[in-house]
Amino acid sequence: MKELVGKWKLDWDRNDNFEEYLKAVGIPMLFRKLGKQVVPTEEITQVDDNTWSLYVVASVRHSRLHFRFGEEIHETTMDGRKCVSRFEVDEEGVLVQYQKSLNPGVPDTKITRKRSSSNLFIQEYEAVGTNVKSVRKFVRQEG
Repeated sequence: MKELVGKWKLDWDRNDNFEEYLKAVGIPMLFRKLGKQVVPTEEITQVDDNTWSLYVVASVRHSRLHFRFGEEIHETTMDGRKCVSRFEVDEEGVLVQYQKSLNPGVPDTKITRKRSSSNLFIQEYEAVGTNVKSVRKFVRQEG
């Protein structure tokens, strides 16, 4: 998990199938088009021995989640969906976020974040129960 600590910005040229993912989780077309234009920055920090922070900043919104592994937290996603999130680290050291949808008929989401190299991490979104996945790549930012 420590290898993900830092500030990361979406590399727009490495952003695959995100609109299809947004469609699969019920985001209206206008918001999908807007979502495709946003280039978010994610900052992951360790707050204390057991608590972590995920701060996502985009031109239109921002979100800060404080979490402990295995504990559920209520979240409103950047695209407005209500869910209960739980974070874990799997056996390969990948940060896994499960978002259980609170909206009827909207699939749950599984998001993985893993370091690919010293300056790149890969984020994969999966609309659970569908065949829709999106891969987004983030580049480390200084400071």
